[in-house]
Amino acid sequence: MSIKRSAIAIALSTTAAVALSAQAGQPVNLGVDKGLWELTTHPRVSGAMPPQLQQQLQSMPPAQRARVEATMQAAMAAAQSEHVLKECMTARRLSNAFDSASHPAQCKSTLVSNTSTEFEYHRVCALKDGKGHTETARFHLLDPHHLSGTVDIVTTGPGHSITVHESIEGKWLASSCGAVKDGTIVK
Repeated sequence: MSIKRSAIAIALSTTAAVALSAQAGQPVNLGVDKGLWELTTHPRVSGAMPPQLQQQLQSMPPAQRARVEATMQAAMAAAQSEHVLKECMTARRLSNAFDSASHPAQCKSTLVSNTSTEFEYHRVCALKDGKGHTETARFHLLDPHHLSGTVDIVTTGPGHSITVHESIEGKWLASSCGAVKDGTIVK
């Protein structure tokens, strides 16, 4: 997968996974109407490049380094552009939204708020190799057809960290999801 596609995939999969998730064994209580939703994300990414990648760039011939750096800059610009995806919200998805099996045992999740209009959780993951990440998601239901929120993720590793701040707006489109299942990237 290209650097650009990887960056976009990370941003969108984070949004889709975090957009409506809850503590293991608990359903999401947001009073959203079920059906087809459109989520618009506005990600901002900042941080340092891993030291190994910096060393690899320094060892490249100048022309090759310039091409790789240009590709990386284009990928960052693409990752930070607005993205739109469609999600199918079902009762089953909301009741099983937080799949604890998909998160390593080194992760600790805390449900801060889970009401009909507010949702917030915090997750901290610390891995043995010095890497880790934290996630905080906050959502506010404006009415059953509109929500807004933010997702903040900080990924750390030896000698570097990357921060993603994503603002999200969601709107209900229809009671039927049609062909949309687990998320379709529109833009």
